[in-house]
Amino acid sequence: MKKIYLLITIILTLFLITGCKKVEDHAQKYVEQIQITYNGNDSSSSVTNNINLMLKTGSYDINWVSDNDAVSIDKNIGIVKRIDTNVNVKLTAYVTISEKEYNKEFNLIVIKKENKLEYKINFNYNYGDNPEIKEIIVQEGNTIGSITNPTREGYKFVGWMISESEAFDTNQIIDGDLNLFARWIEEKEEIEIFVEDFEFLEAMKNSGNNSSEYMDYEPFIGNSGVEWELVKTRIDLGLKAGGNALTFAGRGNGDGPGVGGIYGREIEKGISYLEFDARLPFSPKSKYPQVPGGDKPANVHVIVKINNEVVKDFQFKDDNEADKGKKIIIDNLNVKGTYSMSIEVSSGHRLTIDNILWKSNPEKNNSDVPFYSIDFETGIDIKEFDTEEVEYDFNGIKYIVQELRVKPEDIHNEKELAYMNESNGNVVGRLRGKGQTTYTAVLYNVNAFEYVSKITFDARLFGSGEYFDHDLNFVVKIIAADGEIIEKIELTEKFKNYEILVDKDNVIIKFEVIGGTINLDNIKYYG
Repeated sequence: MKKIYLLITIILTLFLITGCKKVEDHAQKYVEQIQITYNGNDSSSSVTNNINLMLKTGSYDINWVSDNDAVSIDKNIGIVKRIDTNVNVKLTAYVTISEKEYNKEFNLIVIKKENKLEYKINFNYNYGDNPEIKEIIVQEGNTIGSITNPTREGYKFVGWMISESEAFDTNQIIDGDLNLFARWIEEKEEIEIFVEDFEFLEAMKNSGNNSSEYMDYEPFIGNSGVEWELVKTRIDLGLKAGGNALTFAGRGNGDGPGVGGIYGREIEKGISYLEFDARLPFSPKSKYPQVPGGDKPANVHVIVKINNEVVKDFQFKDDNEADKGKKIIIDNLNVKGTYSMSIEVSSGHRLTIDNILWKSNPEKNNSDVPFYSIDFETGIDIKEFDTEEVEYDFNGIKYIVQELRVKPEDIHNEKELAYMNESNGNVVGRLRGKGQTTYTAVLYNVNAFEYVSKITFDARLFGSGEYFDHDLNFVVKIIAADGEIIEKIELTEKFKNYEILVDKDNVIIKFEVIGGTINLDNIKYYG
């Protein structure tokens, strides 16, 4: 019996030893997988940037501990703080596997900080007769960081400029002193608010005429100064009892179905926003002027048109909303100058409206000074044609180009030199839409300009003698949120100055040449 007990004890001991070894091997496998990721050209013996730390190995959480403030732990980032001397740092990763804690140590050397040069950046706020200059110090290799844009009464801030033709990119690396000045555009535009509340209808209702009949009214001037025409309208109902409003009937005139509504024909100063109160007076849950009605919300369309184009087709969501009424808002209008406006109800139904309010959309007060220009003289050096689209930085503005060459030493005496003078400079761009592998040349800004009123540029067919690509296609594409406009440009053999009206917000200007080569110079963008 003792032998049997001894045998069982030996077997159990061997089983436990084997099991523990398997657990240990399993744990060590996950511990060994714990690593640190270094950034840039860093390594454990030369750390200058923050490091990335693993938070899990397999399904097990990792807890990191640093023995020195030169590396502090923030979740999965080891934040490096460099001082005047090299610092030895030990990072320890702790992980618990099968209720036992394991760890792995990493020895690092945080390299001392460099004594970088410091540069002065002067910001001239350019406040006219009251100049104000702010100075900041930036270490070499850094950007200026976040700068709050200045404000000026009656002006819009466009950006910081290095010179009249060179914009400053706040993300660029600083490598010297800079004197920057603010570019402003004077703002004289004022948004006006117009309201038509129809309170003048009270006198018409008291005149003794039948104001409950749906009829067409002679055009009249409202209290907004707009001349209105009312079609199939009654004026005895308000949004609520005792109020003054218009009620339209979408009825035919004997020639088929029709609509009723209010029409303003010659409204000035543009429109950017419109709102009005609307209600179905004869809906199934109507409490005024009678109960019930047959105008079901699902069948009724409230149609708003600007310049005879539908900008809103509204339906009430249910009977309750139709009875209570709803303020209909259109806040994305961008119509300039004189326009027409109408509010109608679909055929066979009735609609009451009141309190029409709209905001003007004044014309931009355009500057006669370009906010950015490309003269190809400085900051642009493209020796060879790129056969695919490539991004370049043109004096702080990012551009995409394809088949563009800007090579001062390759100016043709007979083709381009005659154009060169003190005003035009010594360099022009050459857009080759007839390369060996590509047949399209492009030049356009990557990020949309906030607003462009117009552009001007000098251009000609590239060539001399008998060689000119008269059949090439040169277009300027104006790309904005509301679509794309294509302007085809007819070039001559001599340089001419061209002007294109843009008047667009958030716009990209794309020069495109197909089937030939042109010269391009002095591109100017106006706000």
